[in-house]
Amino acid sequence: MVFEALYSMALQLKKQLLYPIALLALMLLALPIVYFFTPTTQRRLLERLVVVPCGVGAEAVADARRLFAWQSIGIASVDPNLWGLQRYEGSDLVKGYARAACVPGGPLYFETRLHADIGLNPWDVVAYHEVIYGLKPWGVDPTHPAPREPLVLPLRVAELPRVVALASFSIGNASTGFNIAYDLWLKRRPDTSGAKQGDMEVMVWLHWRNATPAGIPVKVFEVPTVVNGKLEKLNWSAWLQRSVGEGWVYIAFTPPEPLSGEVAVDLSHFVGLAGQVLREELGWARETVDNLYLMSVELGSEVFFSRSISLSWRLDRYLLYAFHPWVKQEEALLEVAAEKR
Repeated sequence: MVFEALYSMALQLKKQLLYPIALLALMLLALPIVYFFTPTTQRRLLERLVVVPCGVGAEAVADARRLFAWQSIGIASVDPNLWGLQRYEGSDLVKGYARAACVPGGPLYFETRLHADIGLNPWDVVAYHEVIYGLKPWGVDPTHPAPREPLVLPLRVAELPRVVALASFSIGNASTGFNIAYDLWLKRRPDTSGAKQGDMEVMVWLHWRNATPAGIPVKVFEVPTVVNGKLEKLNWSAWLQRSVGEGWVYIAFTPPEPLSGEVAVDLSHFVGLAGQVLREELGWARETVDNLYLMSVELGSEVFFSRSISLSWRLDRYLLYAFHPWVKQEEALLEVAAEKR
């Protein structure tokens, strides 16, 4: 009897000890099954950052007496940014205003009404009405929201995820040359003291009228692009100006024709193409580009000079998708195109 009782206790103890081991084994076996049945987007996508519709309401107004007017709209800031009028700040020679406004959960509106009695030429940039994510290299307003994981800028090019940007926009009226373009700033040092020699500005033009980038076209790349939900392979031209301002390099990319509606592009791919241009045209080493820091992702409209400027446009949606870097470009773009709105 005593032997049987001891044997029974031994079996119970054995079961109790093996139970957690068996549970752990089942969990380990379940992991690949859960992974397999998890939707592809969740596995590949690190984060989907919604810039517009606006997270918070804002109204930012700039004029000749106040050229910059940062306002937070949630995870980014807007600024009408009349930087091209710095020589005339405080002057009565420029009248009117530039305005950016939105309500929570709504689109972002840009409107400009300016009259200038000054002698600028039509290729001079008067303004860059913009949405700013990250740290602008020319300084950051104290109210500006900090960048979010997994796209915490500044970030070394070699450490970037695959960043796909989607913008849905429409043009109201335009009396002067303008574009709608991304502006990416890459610097050797991740500070906000301005851009200098050895730094790089990369622009990706989506739409334009009566305008061309600075520099000259040096190369054409076939780049997958989503236009109004359809993946297309477009021939983008690369424009190069070897030195701008205090010596930074300027590279701009333009599609064959201005794009309209909803457009998704792989910004990290354009950074890579800019690096290729620098290697082939200026002899930069690959390591030099890989060690640059992406400071900010800016989307806006450069406004070119005319004596009377009237411009309005609307940004209905603006999202930044951060994918794992191993995700192929076309797969990421197709996932963005297929995502239910």
